[in-house]
Amino acid sequence: MVVISEILLLIIKMMRISFFSARTLAVGGAALSVANVLGQTVVDFPASENHEDYIEVYRTVVDGRQTVLEGTVYNLPGYWVRLSSSGKLYGGQTGKAYRMLKTEGFEMDKQVVMPDSGCCDFKLYFEPVDARDRTVHWIERGNDTLFTALCVRPVPPSGDVFACRIKGTVEGKRCVRLLLYDFDQDQRVRPALSIPVRSNRFDYTCYTDKPQVKLLTKWEEYVDGAWYEIPLFVEKGENEISILPESQDVNLHRATAANYEWKSISKESDSLERESRLDELYGTMKRMTPQQALTPEALLLEKQLRAFYEKMEKLPDDEALRDSVQLIYRQRSRLETEKKMFTPEYTRIRLMADSITMQLDCRLADRLADTPSLPALFRLYQLTDRSVVNKSPEMLHFWQIYQKHFAPLWGESPLGKHLEAILQAEMQIRAGEDYPLFEARDLNGQLVAVNGLIKGKWALIDLWASWCGPCRAQSKQMIPVYNQYADKGFTVVGIARERKVSDALEAIRKDGYPWMQLVELHDEMGIWLRHGIKNAGGSTFLVNPEGKIVAVKPLAAEVEAILKEHLIP
Repeated sequence: MVVISEILLLIIKMMRISFFSARTLAVGGAALSVANVLGQTVVDFPASENHEDYIEVYRTVVDGRQTVLEGTVYNLPGYWVRLSSSGKLYGGQTGKAYRMLKTEGFEMDKQVVMPDSGCCDFKLYFEPVDARDRTVHWIERGNDTLFTALCVRPVPPSGDVFACRIKGTVEGKRCVRLLLYDFDQDQRVRPALSIPVRSNRFDYTCYTDKPQVKLLTKWEEYVDGAWYEIPLFVEKGENEISILPESQDVNLHRATAANYEWKSISKESDSLERESRLDELYGTMKRMTPQQALTPEALLLEKQLRAFYEKMEKLPDDEALRDSVQLIYRQRSRLETEKKMFTPEYTRIRLMADSITMQLDCRLADRLADTPSLPALFRLYQLTDRSVVNKSPEMLHFWQIYQKHFAPLWGESPLGKHLEAILQAEMQIRAGEDYPLFEARDLNGQLVAVNGLIKGKWALIDLWASWCGPCRAQSKQMIPVYNQYADKGFTVVGIARERKVSDALEAIRKDGYPWMQLVELHDEMGIWLRHGIKNAGGSTFLVNPEGKIVAVKPLAAEVEAILKEHLIP
């Protein structure tokens, strides 16, 4: 496990959440939300280094007799959650084990079905922790880690920390939980902060040392797989908002200056789109039938996809079916690249829409340059990201605006560094360019220079994840190629993007990868970003002995053909 500085973690990520329910917590008070009552140390909504998505601990209570975790488990109504009575706490500083004494509110070792509320509260009592332990790890039987570095004792904040309070209501459908995360965060590898919603109300205070861009999402939408992300600017002050149903918009009843400015920028963007023909063009494309929009070859692929998905509903664990689906998606990508996916009429309309979009984006970017604030930078980042995805030439225009107007103010900010990394990857991670120098950790947590592993060899860098089915299917197809050429000057280095090392180990065991494996935990080294793939599942890069990129995302057959040409006399 990669250990992040506890002091840094607690200072930067320390939070305080208050919500309206039977267990009402006071707003205000000590910055760390810590109370000492009759010899008890109480930490409300303690920070943690890592945790499972379905559970939150909203309070820890430590005294000489016991350690109490108060929390909530979540799942969709009718789905179940199981917690093990054999779970223990392990001291983050001493390593001591603390067994569970008793439980309240949740039946252990049983599949507990969630009620209509989608949540269930609990209290778990453990042996008292050693006074030297400031954090604990909660681990169940089988080394399943529920929490790492969960704070049970306070760490004083620095003098630079300020508070940003966010409270309000969630309109429409019942919502029991909001997720708050960084603008560039992938929740599959770095879990979001959890904000309870009770009686459609929430109240959250974030403590940080610098203005930040966060995203807010309804938990119910996230688990359904289709969710809106609401930008939220964290700065000193209070915000009172209403989150509207089925909308990425919010009503601002009271807000800090940055959130008001973002509202204004969003309105301007919407106004520009209404003045254009975009709605008309998109409406026309939406009304076109598959026969009107797709070429015969593309229609055949769509028919094959539907057939395979029907089979996968009956045989969800069939790896051959999943591999076939991925092959079809690759064929679709090829058609897109060769401009054989869509009919001439559909292509004509789409090109018109793309052209108008790019014009609007440039107009908005020029306007943003006049007020180079953090909200303006975030909108420029969105425009730049879209231009990179679409490979549009406007990317260079956005880059020039950033360099001239934003970099002097925000170049050292997380958002500024992220935008620069996107553009750098777009320019450097391509065939013919030098493969970048970087380090990754091995499965024991030691840093390894990747370039040292591949120097002087033909090498495939395989960026994958245990949770990415297409990545694993592609990786398994490379095993026969590796076995054939490993003794002829070819190597493969896998780098798994994970939340826990154990997830990578299980996938490696199951899939049988024979090559060197490294791991990227919690996006610690920013490896995916520097390769230009951000929150995608993964990618592969074929590198020659001179360190030049030969191919990006090559198929196993393509790699084999190149190796056969260069490694077999």
